[in-house]
Amino acid sequence: MHPSGPTIFTIKNNSLPYVTLTWTSEDALVAAGHDCQPMLFSGGPSGWQANGSLDDTTAPKSSGGTRSGFGGASAVGRLNSAAFNTFRNADTRGLPQSPGAGGISTNTELFTVHQNTITSVRPYDGARGSVTRVSTSGVDGKLVIWDVSTVGLSGKIGNLRLS
Repeated sequence: MHPSGPTIFTIKNNSLPYVTLTWTSEDALVAAGHDCQPMLFSGGPSGWQANGSLDDTTAPKSSGGTRSGFGGASAVGRLNSAAFNTFRNADTRGLPQSPGAGGISTNTELFTVHQNTITSVRPYDGARGSVTRVSTSGVDGKLVIWDVSTVGLSGKIGNLRLS
């Protein structure tokens, strides 16, 4: 603890809530949750900021889109995720989310590798304080290994592997 007490930073964003995180170094962490994609944060004594998603959310995974990290991923902190929009549209109209009900599209595949809440982010490879890869697992039953390098903070995250 700092002599003057702990320092608390609040990072406000418009994404769905996070439920898990892991530190990759003293000044970086990966958080994930209901938005179905792991997010990279960096900071220090002067403050913290969201750097982006480890996932490429530009195309559905079944469309053959690449999964190589940032690669044009949409902006951080948006409430435009496919998961959120599906829920909001059904909730706003009071319609069920069952296939074909009330004209709702039956295509509910998200533009993310994980198709449901990520419940765990854990260090997978690297030394303490210098984690190079993290694993995520979630309600969808997937275990995904993500490359996270300190160089990644400048905008390029490594490839991933589905297990």
